[in-house]
Amino acid sequence: MPVLGALIIRGKSVSLYVASQSRLSTKEKKYRMSYIEENIAANEQIIKKGSIHRIIYVLPLIYLAYTAVAITSLSFWHFLGLLWLLNSFIVVKTTEFAVTNKKVIAKRGLIARKTVEVNLPKVESLSVDQSILGRLFNYGTVTIRGTGGVNADFRLIADPLALRKVVNEEYEKVEVRG
Repeated sequence: MPVLGALIIRGKSVSLYVASQSRLSTKEKKYRMSYIEENIAANEQIIKKGSIHRIIYVLPLIYLAYTAVAITSLSFWHFLGLLWLLNSFIVVKTTEFAVTNKKVIAKRGLIARKTVEVNLPKVESLSVDQSILGRLFNYGTVTIRGTGGVNADFRLIADPLALRKVVNEEYEKVEVRG
């Protein structure tokens, strides 16, 4: 059973409060749920979740290291590097990709949100593009194509071949049932 911790500050004393997931109110549970968990049907199960690869942090960190060495005093360029790193963090936290036993769901964005939900029988293709670095570090672009003109590209997805394999396996299960 997952455990949730909270920091409680009373006057000058600080204590750690640990509660089980079942003790949370429905409002608190909903707040902690991801977009995908909120929007699947009751009889739907998440088979595999995808995420953005950590390689997204490499260029902002290299940039910050370079500006720290090249420019000794804090400047606009350091601020720009921190914004780039913050943007990468937001992209990681706001991008979700999952395969359920009935559909493929993808969501990205914090304020402006783009979601794609394609039922497994309606998936025409799911392609994976990997560069040389993508093959070395196991990330790539996943493109979902569905009937009716649904097209969505998701860049820097970690372990894209495993996602494609799960989609193909679930598609075959749906075909056998249907």
